[in-house]
Amino acid sequence: FLATVSTTSYNASGLTASTTYDFYVTASDAAGNESNASNTLSVTTDTPVGGPTVLHEGYFETGWDGWQSGGNDASRYSGSRSPEGTFSIKLRDNSGINSSMTSEAFDLSTFTTVEIQFSFRSFSFENNENFFVQYYDGSSWNTIANYIRGSDFQNNIDYTQAITIDNSSYNFAANAQFRFQADASANNDHVYIDAVIITGDPAGGSNFVAPSNEAIIAKATPGSINLQAKAKTISVFPNPAVNQLSINLEAGQIIQSLEIYNNLGQRILLDKQAQSTERLNVAHLEPGIYYLRVLDTDGKVYSLSFVKS
Repeated sequence: FLATVSTTSYNASGLTASTTYDFYVTASDAAGNESNASNTLSVTTDTPVGGPTVLHEGYFETGWDGWQSGGNDASRYSGSRSPEGTFSIKLRDNSGINSSMTSEAFDLSTFTTVEIQFSFRSFSFENNENFFVQYYDGSSWNTIANYIRGSDFQNNIDYTQAITIDNSSYNFAANAQFRFQADASANNDHVYIDAVIITGDPAGGSNFVAPSNEAIIAKATPGSINLQAKAKTISVFPNPAVNQLSINLEAGQIIQSLEIYNNLGQRILLDKQAQSTERLNVAHLEPGIYYLRVLDTDGKVYSLSFVKS
């Protein structure tokens, strides 16, 4: 017994999400006579859907940020070859797990899509040498992207990459992991992995705005892989930012407009002031990751992320 009502409707509250309930009704008259039960109505409550969740950020400026070295051919590097900041993770050679870096475990069971975004640069890779990204689904490793020197990237160029996987193609386990692994031929063949951001979306990623660099497109592969070269003619600092973010273009370039998007893909700022150096007040922003889109007067568009601390 749930309730007695004198109308033909009832609002059932306090139910559990993602749960099936069976309801039936009986009718009583003023004399106390009660009918047989109606047919059973089976209903299932909705599953709450939130926005994208940043599960991990690895910039490697103070350590491995939760990643594990596979062995002697994986090390933390400091220098100008790091795509972002000063530090990155250097992978070399083709010594299997020794040439890899493996993430900590993530619970992906509540997400529909997961995106792993990262920056990289190769050094001394020969044509057809490669590195790849793998995903652990709770029982086995799956290669989700493979990048080949000569067709997918060239040496000494910074690239930003975003890979999206979904739960219709892969099992989203409670102990899921990611791995980067080099498959080159010698110790002097290096790939530098940096700025790794892993984002889960229970709604399927339709609102997520990933950073892109539309000015210099290295490759666009159909499907979930979108490989693009990182524009070198724009910079932001400090990153992370506390109160102010400075945006600099090379000499002779002018900013025509800029936009800031939050992690839900919502535009929170549109500025059409044209100048070569823009200083933005970001003190009012909530801590988190934001995406900056800049249009210069030559019609080139640059996009990159920054962190508000």
